[in-house]
Amino acid sequence: RNQQISDDWLIIFDLRAGVTQALEQHRQSKVIGSSLEAAVSYKLSPDVREEVQQAFARQVSFEASREESSASVSDRIHRWLADICIVSRIEEAPEDFEPNRLYHISPGLGFTIKSGRVRSEWKKCARSWKYFDPATADPAFPDITPRDAAAVREYRGV
Repeated sequence: RNQQISDDWLIIFDLRAGVTQALEQHRQSKVIGSSLEAAVSYKLSPDVREEVQQAFARQVSFEASREESSASVSDRIHRWLADICIVSRIEEAPEDFEPNRLYHISPGLGFTIKSGRVRSEWKKCARSWKYFDPATADPAFPDITPRDAAAVREYRGV
């Protein structure tokens, strides 16, 4: 058993639990209908930011797909976290971030979350049901996310 992998996933699951709690509040208040309609921003406590980002990066390096090989580490982390949290978008928040709620990752790691509905101009993917910016779509597959387009291309041998 690799203790580093286990420790990394404890951090990841704690972030996911916080996201899930925030989304449930939005579901109950009818801001969103499902988690895939959500866009999430998070901010890590400064004292743990580097440690948590390294945990994310270590795990993302195992998960990197061909489509994402040219993407920045930050972009790959956020696509991967969106999959883990079952949301359409997740990103690290800017400095002037106004959180909805503070969560504490055990032991002593803290982060804040703000969640809301995805942008109205975004399109629902016909394959994964995630919402995405249609300007990023592959012209050959305009109704699916770029990631899904890459998977379809690979499957079809295109």
